[in-house]
Amino acid sequence: MKQLLFVLASETFRDLEYIVPRAICEQQRIIVKTISSAKSSVGRFGYKVENDFMIGQDTVQVEDFQWIVFIGGIGSLEYIENTDMKELAWKFQDAEKLVAAICAAPRVLLAYGILDGKQVIGNDWDGSFGEMCSKVSACYMGKEKWVQRDGNIITAYGPEVAESFGNEIVEYLK
Repeated sequence: MKQLLFVLASETFRDLEYIVPRAICEQQRIIVKTISSAKSSVGRFGYKVENDFMIGQDTVQVEDFQWIVFIGGIGSLEYIENTDMKELAWKFQDAEKLVAAICAAPRVLLAYGILDGKQVIGNDWDGSFGEMCSKVSACYMGKEKWVQRDGNIITAYGPEVAESFGNEIVEYLK
């Protein structure tokens, strides 16, 4: 059975960016698990999730999962300097499993160095995303595409493309 691991901020993750891809994955009989820095996460609009794992406390067996997906929202930036989450993300990357992020969350992967040399999309609400990409030799695709796949990396703009993002994640293993 295929399993996916969603990374949720403890607070202010983008509800829609989690709910829609999760539903798409579950329709395909993919088992969905969540990990966060807290046992419970609360989205920007109040959606609550009881997480399956807590980073730094619970052991995640990377071999049990096919994907790791970082859900956006301003809260996702809490992981930029989280060494446990960085280590987990790199375990997925080193195993050549899908690593995906939407909205603000690609900034986390940029900080980890995972997007170096990749074509990427992310929300540029403050006008700095393109500059952040160029610092690590990532190619910011602007709004040419709303969802971008480059090898085992999928990035997406934001909640407007949550359905397309979810479909691309499912398509990855076909």
